[in-house]
Amino acid sequence: MKAAAETSEVILFIDDLTVLLAVASQSGSPSAAEILRPALLRGKMQCIGACTPGEYTTLIQAAPWIGDCFRTIHVRPMDEESTLRVLQARKRRYEEFHRVTYADDVLEYAVRSSRRYLSGGSLPGKVLELLDAAGARVKLRKTALPEDVAEVQKRIRFIASRMATAIASHEFEKARFYSEEERKEKENLRILKENYHLDDSPSSIVSREDVEGVIKSWAEYPFCP
Repeated sequence: MKAAAETSEVILFIDDLTVLLAVASQSGSPSAAEILRPALLRGKMQCIGACTPGEYTTLIQAAPWIGDCFRTIHVRPMDEESTLRVLQARKRRYEEFHRVTYADDVLEYAVRSSRRYLSGGSLPGKVLELLDAAGARVKLRKTALPEDVAEVQKRIRFIASRMATAIASHEFEKARFYSEEERKEKENLRILKENYHLDDSPSSIVSREDVEGVIKSWAEYPFCP
């Protein structure tokens, strides 16, 4: 940031303008405002900052010089069609991060629902947060295994460890015994997974119901899809 403040050939973009209110660290290093303010006031550098209207009001009340340096440009929220294109571009990143798959109809449904039921924020920001939370919800459900399933998996790991020790010690009768026990426990695990409708795939589907679950916890008034 200091290097940017020392040259007029760089256009600095700050995606959260409120960082200019950050207090300098205890180590003695200057804050962002202390670095940028002289260059901005002298018109020696170009800077674009982003924040909400409410944040901007707070900023200029706390630091009036910000109002002298930045010209206000109001950016309209995206419409649903443009937001959907943004989601389609970001979808894969969320899927890889949460190890989930978003159902084909979820993106459009999330756009409509976030606009209708979630106050505050604007598109595409609030629908991106909604999809992120829905992906995390499915990932958590995937990893939170039923107690009896987790117990069988624990026994399988224990038996496998004992079997490896027996083989290393050339105790092949014990190894055969543990091999048979492992087979039985794996069959028990298979049956339990069928009963709980679990699978071994690394990906799970984020459905409309998952999106609705997040909205119900976030909405300020009753959600009635």
